[in-house]
Amino acid sequence: MKRRSGLGLAAVLFTFMSVLAGGAPALADDPVYGDPALSTYPGLAEEPDPSYSALRVTTTAVPCAGNGSDKSPTRAEVIKRAKSWLSVDVQYSQNRCYENQYGDYRTDCSGFVSMAWGLGGSGSSHWTGNLLDDSFVIARSALKPGDALLRYTGNPSQNHVALFLRWADDDKTQPVVIEQTGSRDTIQRTWSQSNAANYTPVRYDNIQEPAPAPTTPKSRIGVVTTGGTALVKEGGLSAGWVNEYSGVQQVEVEGDRIGVLTTGGTALVKDGGLSAGWVTEYTGVKQIALAGNRIGVLTTDGRALVKDGGLSAGWVTEYTGVKQIVLADDRIGVLTNAGVALVKEGGLSAGWTTQYTGVQQIALEYDRVGVLTTGGTALVKEGSLHAGWVNEYSNVSELALSENRIGVLVATGTALVKDGGLSAGWVNEYSGVQQIALAGDRIGVLTTAGVALVKEGGLSAGWVNEYSGVKQLALS
Repeated sequence: MKRRSGLGLAAVLFTFMSVLAGGAPALADDPVYGDPALSTYPGLAEEPDPSYSALRVTTTAVPCAGNGSDKSPTRAEVIKRAKSWLSVDVQYSQNRCYENQYGDYRTDCSGFVSMAWGLGGSGSSHWTGNLLDDSFVIARSALKPGDALLRYTGNPSQNHVALFLRWADDDKTQPVVIEQTGSRDTIQRTWSQSNAANYTPVRYDNIQEPAPAPTTPKSRIGVVTTGGTALVKEGGLSAGWVNEYSGVQQVEVEGDRIGVLTTGGTALVKDGGLSAGWVTEYTGVKQIALAGNRIGVLTTDGRALVKDGGLSAGWVTEYTGVKQIVLADDRIGVLTNAGVALVKEGGLSAGWTTQYTGVQQIALEYDRVGVLTTGGTALVKEGSLHAGWVNEYSNVSELALSENRIGVLVATGTALVKDGGLSAGWVNEYSGVQQIALAGDRIGVLTTAGVALVKEGGLSAGWVNEYSGVKQLALS
């Protein structure tokens, strides 16, 4: 549904913001149909990553080409489109256009959001002053991935728009955004509460909301006992256990799927209820990984293979000489025998990006990548595969990621977890631990005595003793 003209609604928006600020509303007399770079971007270093120059794309002078009619993307498609600029160096310009598989759009902040939403017409015809022609104001509490945060005051030094990705904090005051900036091109970062307060949440008219699922998948907990039995429970922390398989060395739980790796090296997966039938996926396996509709196996001869779709889909060889494989959303990570961590994003045939060397473990979660170096340092990056690393903790023996949480198990056996941004504070969760697991708002630990405990909710929630005589714990 189309709304009133952009300048009309923009004037309403500006009036609203000006009243809040106590100032008199006044629109620019002759607005420029483009968005100049802001003079400053609070909290953002002004120097770009030098490595981005190798990823610089070719741009052309405005006007940009036509992009047909307005698209109707899902939220996942909006984020995928946005990441197509985040993974390369699209230099900021009010007077240049960049064309990729999603169309030809001006390389400023509004051109970027227009591309992510799939707005039709010329890619240089959209700016902060008319984005409300194709969107509408929503409550801040209603923000979802793919919505936007818009500031149009009529002052080119203040006009800006960014794509909302998620909240960095439980209080929903610090949004994580992807934006096209004048000093660092396309980046992902967390805004402060004070900066976010200057922006109005808006939603694209044609965004496609997912149909309500007939049933909500329940959270699962899996354990492998010291006797090699895989058990899984579904629902609350006090739900009953179901015996899934015997002779098991590893169990994985993900959505409606359960995977086991037998002591004989056979990987099996079931899809559906806890009593669904098993499908043999591969033999000669030493690790199994699950994420969404993807299944990954690491063979005993070091080959990483992944399939995408049903349990009977075909396998794709991803890498050789591998000692660990991890999956998360549309990302695949491998750790080579030489200690090199590589990640690819997108389809199974996408190209690899080297992340770090001298690595003993790699972890993935949505837009985060984590590595644990051979020296015991845990580092995490957020956003693009070319984002900078943040040193999280030292003397670490295991690293875990889940949504906004990071967990580390230090060499002394203490499990610590942080919730929020990469610089959030750590909370000491448990001592005498040999494994840590994270999933959503659940934290699990396996003690050196073989006791599996799980908590649900905040970092200070109480622990529930799940099972004794355990050698591996898995959560979803």
